[in-house]
Amino acid sequence: MLDPSSDMAHSEPMRGFVRLGGLGDLDALPAIEAASDALILAAGHQEWDPYDSLNDWRRDAETSLSDGLLWVALTPEGNLCGFAMGLVRDRDVYLAQISVDPRAGRQGYGRRLVTRLIDAARNRGAPSLVLSTYRDLPWCAPFFARCGFVDWPPARWAAWQFILRAAEAARMPIETRQLMGIAFEDL
Repeated sequence: MLDPSSDMAHSEPMRGFVRLGGLGDLDALPAIEAASDALILAAGHQEWDPYDSLNDWRRDAETSLSDGLLWVALTPEGNLCGFAMGLVRDRDVYLAQISVDPRAGRQGYGRRLVTRLIDAARNRGAPSLVLSTYRDLPWCAPFFARCGFVDWPPARWAAWQFILRAAEAARMPIETRQLMGIAFEDL
């Protein structure tokens, strides 16, 4: 029986699949991110975009790809509908972006993408997987909590996490954001 608070309890089973991303996937990802970000804007939040240009975004996407930390979701018809992009920061892995096209939402793609990235980070020996998200949107912090992430207090922050928080504070109200993580040595 499904836990009624779980993501899958409120969604249809995923009929597509998740795989490692490839170079040929990169051009489609910004449109998926923009569609996903439209939900955040509609909820009254400011979009968090750490990139000054599409070239900067592509550089990080290519790095994620080469590190085996870019996962993509595809519909049963084989169309890209979501992605999770992890980046190595010091020894940690940072979940820099997860986006699912709203037309494919609530079908389990997000959970499968997160699960794959958790496994990839653990398998590469990262001590933790950390992300920054909106604390009050149900598909953000509450979703990640159901995936096993916990609040990541400043006492656990590495230098790169302080830099990330400062960058967020310069672009948006910081009280809307929450650092969350999974410490693999705690599992």
